[in-house]
Amino acid sequence: MFKGHNGRVKCILWNDDDSGFYSTSIDGNMYVWNIQDNNQRIDEYVNSSKPIFTSVAKVPEMNTCYLTSKKVIEVDDQKYKSEIDLGMGLSQAVLSANARTLFVSTNEPGHPGTIIILKANPLEKIMEV
Repeated sequence: MFKGHNGRVKCILWNDDDSGFYSTSIDGNMYVWNIQDNNQRIDEYVNSSKPIFTSVAKVPEMNTCYLTSKKVIEVDDQKYKSEIDLGMGLSQAVLSANARTLFVSTNEPGHPGTIIILKANPLEKIMEV
């Protein structure tokens, strides 16, 4: 059993070598867990403004993650790097195979079914479909 979040877990993402996973929660935190070392939390990203993180996407073989709330936040080695405010609630994030494009979906009542396409590193909105 993995304990640590103070709110509902919204997303779980396995890491590249299957030794652990990332989790996000409505408590505004992202944790990195190791399943090979007594189920320990080995790292974390804590956001003091406590957004509800709904999803995490990770760049393969790197420590760069993208977290979604009403913004997309880029975290590198569990440290804040950059963000883009899209002005609406976001529900899921998926990186393209080459990790250059980030696709995020919305969960806003006024924008149902919307997908926003972003250029990754640096974050830049490309289009909304």
